[in-house]
Amino acid sequence: MRPDLLDNGPPGAIGVANPSGWINEELFGTWFDHFLKIVRPEVRPEPVLLILDGHTSHTKNLSVIMKARENNVIVLSLPSHTTHKLQPLDVAVFKSINSFYDQAVSTWLTQHPGRIVTEREIPELFNQAYGKGGTIRNAVFGFKKCGIFPFNPDVFTDQDFIASMVNETEFHSIADERNLQDQKGTEDAQKDQVNSTHKDAGDDDVMWGQVFIQFNRIRPI
Repeated sequence: MRPDLLDNGPPGAIGVANPSGWINEELFGTWFDHFLKIVRPEVRPEPVLLILDGHTSHTKNLSVIMKARENNVIVLSLPSHTTHKLQPLDVAVFKSINSFYDQAVSTWLTQHPGRIVTEREIPELFNQAYGKGGTIRNAVFGFKKCGIFPFNPDVFTDQDFIASMVNETEFHSIADERNLQDQKGTEDAQKDQVNSTHKDAGDDDVMWGQVFIQFNRIRPI
């Protein structure tokens, strides 16, 4: 990555790049080394909790996992599709930074008519947004909003879990459906037989017909 792409960016920031545009184990390892340098968890009396999403560059990165154990860091991976509720950065910090970044870009475009924002302007514009949105106050609010600290297991209501109700639906395979249909067809045929018996037989015959149905319902299939 060209060093000039960090000019006028946040002080102390590092920059890495990948041709694919996606993070990988190597790049995350570089970030984690930077994290250790800034936070210095190895000198703290209590372990440092690092909360991450479930990307493979985090969860299957053996070198980072081993380095975390050696440096007093506990890595916690969030369940899939929960970062919008459980990751403090997503909940409180990124949204604020995005809002201030949009404002910074709009102001720049107004001050530079006829021009567009290029990769050279991004670091400075992001620095403005980061200084306003990446605050300790927002970070603390994010941990509270997620129920992480102070710990609050009741921070979410039943409304928050409605989407998961889709997964609670009982699943039947094709074979199960056919068995259920066959069983229903057998019971319907037996009911028709009893109804016919009602017309021509006495009460005793009807009673035995009903017993026959009950017996067939509990018979193993």
